[in-house]
Amino acid sequence: MKISSVQIGWALAIMVVLGFFIPWVRYAPKHMFDNSMQIASQLASADEGSELLYDYVLMSRQDWKALWQNPAEGESGYQIVMAGKNEKDDAAEALVKILFGDQGYWWKGKLLALAPLFALGGALALGWHKSNRKFLLAMILAQAAFYLYVRWQLHEAYVDRLVLEMNWGIWLTLYGLALMAIVSTVRLLLPAKVKW
Repeated sequence: MKISSVQIGWALAIMVVLGFFIPWVRYAPKHMFDNSMQIASQLASADEGSELLYDYVLMSRQDWKALWQNPAEGESGYQIVMAGKNEKDDAAEALVKILFGDQGYWWKGKLLALAPLFALGGALALGWHKSNRKFLLAMILAQAAFYLYVRWQLHEAYVDRLVLEMNWGIWLTLYGLALMAIVSTVRLLLPAKVKW
């Protein structure tokens, strides 16, 4: 049985939506009481270099290890989006401030809800690629922009986020969007008459 790009697209959309509803972030218990000098020295000793591969594609060793410690603990993307201004969740608040800054962070966090919308839009665009290539291109750009923006912000705020552990949800969401953008780009570049 041949798997089509549309089937891959829907599988990735399900992955992103699932990732949106499972934990994204939690405080790193091992760093809760460390001071900034201790964290900075750990950062210096664990530096993997500034290669683009580690900065924007692969997870760091610390992120990979954190996935396997209490995977069900933390705040999901959905919980972050639904959190009100007066609700107190320090880990979710810290992540949103890393991504969007301190000004109006509580409403900017709602922009994270775009991830599942971009995924579902991308799956639909793959199904309509023959009749609406502009929509497919728009979804590719949106998915790639979301992925790159979040990875860039996480990389730029590396010291700040050492007290946070990224959980399964954020990685499923980000990698699902990145893979969908790649599959969609291949589909866009193939001639319309080619079945895939």
